[in-house]
Amino acid sequence: MVGGSLLFLGLFDNLAVFIVLVAAYSYLNGLIDKKRKALRQMVMGLVFGTAALICMQVKIPVYEGVVVDQRNAIVILAGAFSGPITGLISTIIAGSYRIYLGGMGVFGGCLGLALSAIAGSFIFYNRKKIDTINKAALASVIATAFVLPGFLPLNNLHTGYQLLQKMAVPYGSAVFLGVFLTGLLLALEEYRYKIKSELKVSEKRYRELFESLIDVSFRTDCDGKIEIISPSCKKKLGYSPNELSGKKIEHYFKDAGSFTAFHMLMNKIGSINNFEAELKKKDGTYLWVSINARKLLDEYGEPAGFEAIVRDISQIRKAMEEKKQLQKNFVQIQKMESIGTLAGGIAHDFNNSLSGIIGGAELLQDETLSADLRRKYLDLILSSAEKAGELTRKLLAFSRKDTTFKKPLDIVTVLSDTVEILRHTIDKRIVVEKQFQLESAFVTGDGAFLQNVFMNLGINAAHAMSDGGRIVFSLSTVELTSDYCELSPFELSPGTYVEISVRDNGRGMTPEVIARIFEPFFTTKEPGKGTGLGLAAVYGTIQDHNGAITVYSEIGQGTVFHVYLPFSGQKQGQPVEEQVVPHGSGTILIVDDEELVQTVALTILSKLGYKVLLAENGKKGIEIYKEHRDEIRLVILDMIMPVMGGRETFLAIHKLNPLIPVVISSGFSREDDLDSLKKLGVSGFLRKPFHRVELAGIVAKMVYDDIL
Repeated sequence: MVGGSLLFLGLFDNLAVFIVLVAAYSYLNGLIDKKRKALRQMVMGLVFGTAALICMQVKIPVYEGVVVDQRNAIVILAGAFSGPITGLISTIIAGSYRIYLGGMGVFGGCLGLALSAIAGSFIFYNRKKIDTINKAALASVIATAFVLPGFLPLNNLHTGYQLLQKMAVPYGSAVFLGVFLTGLLLALEEYRYKIKSELKVSEKRYRELFESLIDVSFRTDCDGKIEIISPSCKKKLGYSPNELSGKKIEHYFKDAGSFTAFHMLMNKIGSINNFEAELKKKDGTYLWVSINARKLLDEYGEPAGFEAIVRDISQIRKAMEEKKQLQKNFVQIQKMESIGTLAGGIAHDFNNSLSGIIGGAELLQDETLSADLRRKYLDLILSSAEKAGELTRKLLAFSRKDTTFKKPLDIVTVLSDTVEILRHTIDKRIVVEKQFQLESAFVTGDGAFLQNVFMNLGINAAHAMSDGGRIVFSLSTVELTSDYCELSPFELSPGTYVEISVRDNGRGMTPEVIARIFEPFFTTKEPGKGTGLGLAAVYGTIQDHNGAITVYSEIGQGTVFHVYLPFSGQKQGQPVEEQVVPHGSGTILIVDDEELVQTVALTILSKLGYKVLLAENGKKGIEIYKEHRDEIRLVILDMIMPVMGGRETFLAIHKLNPLIPVVISSGFSREDDLDSLKKLGVSGFLRKPFHRVELAGIVAKMVYDDIL
């Protein structure tokens, strides 16, 4: 009979069986879906039962008719890792074989198998609690101790108890180690299979998410070549992932400078949020996108490329452009509304100027006048004409319609012009005053748009004073704190601002009206009297100039609007230099349909030393130019003429001689026309009505000949 250490070592002859069992368990784990529990437990029961049969081929006799092996360890593991059904099937297989072998230990052997199945099932239902090695060891000890009573049923309990005492340490140790060590290997295989399954699920989810992205996601290598890109690129850009894979991302930026800026930011910061650019589509068009990207590093901390998400913002850009256009339309509609309001006053002022001109001219017809009176009447005519011309200039600037052109400008000049227009146009019972604390105050903005703001505020104030009153334009500087800027609905930065206040003593507004005063189409005027777009346009313009506007009003007391614009400094006034009228020589061609303009230009230029040729329309002008092209040094063109307009005339002359200087002269021309003509080669612009010094200056500048 075998006992002690020989018994312990003999039981470990089954080591190879345990290794094969672990391999088979791992293979079947991946082969059989865990959802099919019944099939899984039956197959596992056959596998563990077979392993038990193999173990039982190594028979170690410990008493007459009693043999031991590692079948109990196998059955414990079967129940512990595959459940009660597996434990039962393996018990039946091993028990049947033990009965077949016969002998005095048959009953004890079958009892040990039954106890092993129970111990394994107990462990199975408590697996979640067995989450450390110490707990696993304790469970193995308990399971081993639970099966040892299988030695008791021999001839009598006394004999069985003696055998139990003899087998407890060597046999118990072998079973414990078999259960514990093999259990650890099986648990490791289960964990590996779980991680592998979760990884597959995660990869599947990631792939599904990646492939279902609306945005375009991609990753590049360190050379900027696309390694992987989401299928959404087909819908957004027209390229399939295979077409883009391996291509450099920079080739798809519309603007090389845009990619350079993107690349510099990535290298400097390491990540980019909401970088806007245009990407090239397969059909040759371009798509506005917003890019969020981050730099990737390898295990050595070196750049390994970047990954990015690209979002289509073409609709957002379109909406923003439409919003800007709508705001421009608001401004222009409001201007037209304002001009309608101003029309009566404009006509009154022009009539006054014309009265001065006509009256002065009639008085000059008296041949008996002295030289002093003649000069007095001439000054009257000149003064009246200058007033009319100045009013025209301001109104043209006010009504200009084009894109916002921001530049440094003196807001004092803008406000002064606005006050002058209002004084000449609104009800004469309303006094318009200036209270400026600064001689100059420069801001960055568009003078025409800002003048529209103050005109609108002034006209609204006038409408609130039907029986006359007082409008005061005030100007000063103020420091806006960070607390004020944070609480403001406008996007303001702390610093110095120019504060323009427009105050009236009209009828005032209720809180309900104030709450809606800047809403588009909201108006308190009678139907047909206003569009409700004026103050909405004011709000948008101030917002576009990074400023703010507030309003305060009380019924019966009046209203005050406060406009805040970022202050960019003051410029000291320069002494006025005496204007010099330059003389010259050469032949000048004047093309203008107005005989008065021809006469004035001919007289001024002839006295300055120039020879002047005149044409009453473009067609005649071209004929004269062809005849005298060798001597003509400059052409001055009116824009609006019969037969052939200024643009067509310029193009024809420019075709004959691209080097001839051409100056456009007009009292009103669309900005788009002037811009396009400048690009085609127009040399300069002379605004009507012009003074002698202005005409002489631009001619001398263009001719560059004998300037004295």
